[in-house]
Amino acid sequence: MAHIRWSAVILDPMKKLVTVVAATALALTAFPPISSAATLKRTVPQGFLGVDMDPWDSGDLKDANISTQLDRAAASGVESIRFPLYWFKIQKYSSMARVPSSESANYTANPENPAGAPYRWTDLDYFIGEAAKRGIRVMPSVMGAPLWADDENYTYDPNDAHGSASSPLRMNIPNDFDQYGAFVATLAQRYGSNGTFWSGNPTITKIPVVNWQIWNEPDFAYYWPQHTDQCVSTKNKTPHVCPADSKTHKELSAALLKKAGEVKQYWAPTFVSLLQATRPKVKAVDPSAKIVLASLTNVGWVDLNFVYLAGGKGLFDAIGANIFVATANTAKAVSYYRAALKTAKDPNLPMIVTEFSWSSAITNMPISSAVCPHAVALPQDPTQCKMKTIVTDEAGQSKNLGTAVDSYVKMISSGHIIGLYWYSWASTNTGTDSVWDYSGLNSVNGATVTAKPALATFTSRAMKLEGCKTKRIATACATK
Repeated sequence: MAHIRWSAVILDPMKKLVTVVAATALALTAFPPISSAATLKRTVPQGFLGVDMDPWDSGDLKDANISTQLDRAAASGVESIRFPLYWFKIQKYSSMARVPSSESANYTANPENPAGAPYRWTDLDYFIGEAAKRGIRVMPSVMGAPLWADDENYTYDPNDAHGSASSPLRMNIPNDFDQYGAFVATLAQRYGSNGTFWSGNPTITKIPVVNWQIWNEPDFAYYWPQHTDQCVSTKNKTPHVCPADSKTHKELSAALLKKAGEVKQYWAPTFVSLLQATRPKVKAVDPSAKIVLASLTNVGWVDLNFVYLAGGKGLFDAIGANIFVATANTAKAVSYYRAALKTAKDPNLPMIVTEFSWSSAITNMPISSAVCPHAVALPQDPTQCKMKTIVTDEAGQSKNLGTAVDSYVKMISSGHIIGLYWYSWASTNTGTDSVWDYSGLNSVNGATVTAKPALATFTSRAMKLEGCKTKRIATACATK
């Protein structure tokens, strides 16, 4: 999907029922069991149903009260939140000496390297702590290198709407993958199973962060260099310049991948190197931590083959998939991912649907040439434009949400699905020509956050699946 969502901090705001015992066996981590004053039956594992949320000060909720939104989310049945954790927000400066005096109170020196880049934990501590108070587990997607640690060959140019002349990136990648891995390990040391954040805040219910997603959509040119001139072969996995007759992933079916002498690997080899540098460091500080592969998009099941071809097997504990298809095609999309995993001899690897949604853009979205790049005359209906499959109105968004949740829940066992996240909790819902700005369960206007019909559908499905009539926190049914 050719879109930008989680670059909100850099750009404008941007995405067969089984028993509880059987379902929980698929989960990556265990969470407190839910209690109920009623006799309703829970049919999904704790933490299964969630939303994507951008809590940062430049995100969709920049003017809203985050605590209030977390209250509303928990009461709506949200048990998990996936959110972008930007490295550049935590270690903006390369040394304490570079921190402006007006900001110094918010920074903490690196205890292992006092002369190195300090940490700004305040906002992250607050968000993770407030989520935990409400019983909500979080899954960060760690991305975005700070300027002092980025790869200058692919530096994002904020003055160019499409990135620099040499790269369309809008999310800087790290120059030193080991340095990125060390940063994620530091996060795990602070917020993981034995995290210092929890020991330092004993009054907060401990819900450790154990699922760490490494980046987002690296198969998308805005998030990772595509390296279109690099190839690997089935015999030699070292990237090298492509021969003239080499094929791209679009020209090869999954069945032909292993037969191809040379395959253009695009982003996969370098991204696998990032995983190799990160996983052992995280596991060393928190053996119970799980690495989640960056969410793949478009025909992500094809790209998943390239992760394995580049040597990725064993480097992640679950895959992430951003699935935006017609409701009738949800089962087909999941089956394609499962087939790719079977081909890679990794058939039982868990899967998290990290983003799915429909946009309610029909009534409010202005049509531009960016949305309909090939139109001779701009139509009135956004469904005639780019991403038309997921564009509808608010009633259609609500209906499709319910249908899709029902479909995914039926595939929990067959699809090894351990998490389902709607993109997103809140969006602006007016004035832009991006379908993603109309995908929220809530509409945001400054500090005002208003529920859309889809939120009621999400809540009704969540309460049924979680065995509750009402909730106030994510881990327990309300007793009154």
